[in-house]
Amino acid sequence: MAFGPNVAIIGVGNVMLDIVHYFKQRNQHYNITAYARRGPTEVKFDNKSLEPVAECLDCHAIKAAIDEALPEVEKLGTDLGGFYEIVEKARERAEDCHSEIQFKMRFLLSPRELLGDEEGKVKAIRFEKNQLVLEGDRIRPQGIGEMEIVPADTVVFSIGSRVDAGFGLPVAHGNFITTSNPRFPIDGISYEVYNDDLCSTCEDVFVSGWARVAGEGVVGLARKDAERGARALNQYLDTLTAKSDIKISDMLQRLSVIDKPIVTIEGLQKLWAVEEKKAAKKGLPEFKFDTQGEMLDIIRGS
Repeated sequence: MAFGPNVAIIGVGNVMLDIVHYFKQRNQHYNITAYARRGPTEVKFDNKSLEPVAECLDCHAIKAAIDEALPEVEKLGTDLGGFYEIVEKARERAEDCHSEIQFKMRFLLSPRELLGDEEGKVKAIRFEKNQLVLEGDRIRPQGIGEMEIVPADTVVFSIGSRVDAGFGLPVAHGNFITTSNPRFPIDGISYEVYNDDLCSTCEDVFVSGWARVAGEGVVGLARKDAERGARALNQYLDTLTAKSDIKISDMLQRLSVIDKPIVTIEGLQKLWAVEEKKAAKKGLPEFKFDTQGEMLDIIRGS
């Protein structure tokens, strides 16, 4: 997949950092700017998620962005100490950047329009500048009508991460609700869905990873959470009595009717081996194929 060198990411949460980490691993030159509607005291990422890219931060540009937002921060009396603490803790344990990316942030800007060139490709973003207003205990951005055009040839939206409320499971604060009294907790975490209208603990329904907490942490953290969720599910399955002696071959035969690719652990191991070889050849810590088609070709032995 081709990306332009001037990357704009809309949003300043943990998923934004995962996107920056992706560009870091491509080992190419990118000027990356993450844009926030609110100020530096309202960023949605944590120091743990920042660690993999903390050494790639352009600290001078960050300082300039904070100085630009400072009048609005001081107007509301919010404390910048929390933002600085996140950055300092992340840099204490940060990985070496080992990349040509330059990573910075800007604040108090809401995207209003993507501007294209003669070929229909994005070339810039029109932002509206914001002020901050306090509504109850919530800080909200409010446009002031002043616009700024920023060059960008790659735009990635990373805002409003939430689970699908139409999936049929109860949702609160953008996440599926899990019970506070799980039967199968893993490391003190509940993976069992809770629905006050139907049941205190809904059997057979477990959520994990970003299905449990949308957009929390980078991919590696979501994967660990998914593994813990699988352990919880396995503990639940161990309490059930098998209804019949179904063989794996019978299950695969039943799955074949959905007319979708079936990937076994052997297929994944083949894919991982090829990706490891490509990473070593390119001198990268990790390599991943961009498309599902490429991965399936490897798995099928094409």
